[in-house]
Amino acid sequence: MKIAIDYKNVEQVKHALSAANGRSCQHTFNTVWEVQNCAADAVEKLRELLPASYWKGAIAVCVSGEKVSRNYRMKRNATKLVMKFNGEQWILTACEQVQVGYSGGSIEILLTAKQEEKALDFFLTKFKRQGNI
Repeated sequence: MKIAIDYKNVEQVKHALSAANGRSCQHTFNTVWEVQNCAADAVEKLRELLPASYWKGAIAVCVSGEKVSRNYRMKRNATKLVMKFNGEQWILTACEQVQVGYSGGSIEILLTAKQEEKALDFFLTKFKRQGNI
C-alpha cells in the first residue's frame, strides 16, 4: 500500500481504514482528518529531532486509542498506521488493526542510521547553544 496523505486520496484512505478496522469504530482511526492529525503530530516530533532537510525516509508509526482507567482490563481494537515521509508529504504504507491495553495508542518515529547521526548532532548543537555544556 502506498497512499499519499492528501485531499486527492480521501477515498483511498477511507477504504484502507475501513478494511483495517472492520466493524470496530471505538478507539480506532475512522476519518481522514484523524490520519492527517497523526501526520501533523509526526511532523512536530520530527521537528524536535532533525532539521527538515533530513526528514526524507523517516517512518512514523501511529497507534490509535486514548488512555483508559487501569481497571479496564480488556484489550481494545485500535488502528496502526505506518507512514513514510518522501521529502514532500507522508505516504501511508500500512494500515492494520492491533490490540492496545489501558495505556492507549502512541506515535513513534523511526529514523535511518544517517538520520540518527544527524539527530544526535542536532541535539548536541542545540544543547551547547543553550550554554549547558
